[in-house]
Amino acid sequence: MLERPVALIGFMGAGTAVTAHTLCGSLGLGFVDVDRNIEHSVGMSCARLQLEQGEHARRTEEARQLQTLVHQQPPALIVLGNGALLTGLNRALVVDACDLVYLQRPLEVCFARLRQELARAPGSYPEFVAALPQTANDLEAFFEQRRPGYEAAPHRIEAGDASAADVAKQVADHFGWPL
Repeated sequence: MLERPVALIGFMGAGTAVTAHTLCGSLGLGFVDVDRNIEHSVGMSCARLQLEQGEHARRTEEARQLQTLVHQQPPALIVLGNGALLTGLNRALVVDACDLVYLQRPLEVCFARLRQELARAPGSYPEFVAALPQTANDLEAFFEQRRPGYEAAPHRIEAGDASAADVAKQVADHFGWPL
């Protein structure tokens, strides 16, 4: 069905993975989550890798994974971690090899979803080991750091506070896929 990979990116709490699962389950597409691939490759969670070996180690492994995943056959739906496009090299690779889709949600929505995720899985975001964000404003610096990667996406889905099923339908409609 896919002529080339479709890569989903969004800020923390945007729901890229659950949206991808919904799409893949409905359309029978292949699915790859870069963070899960990293964890499988290094034998620990991305959070632990970053805490123990530093963000550079995580981003190096992420770049290595991306080099392979964007060229795999058949093309798949690729879920990118929220910081996967921090480097210009990763951005250029993904934009060149994939249809890059940014799931855009207001920071307030991401904050609410992130708080739920952190309550369910404490420590899943190494950025917040020292202190949890207390308001959406606490996320602003992280978002601004990642903005260039999000702005590189030629495809944008205004997800608002829609459910994963509704966002998956928006993505499918955008590409003309029957859902």
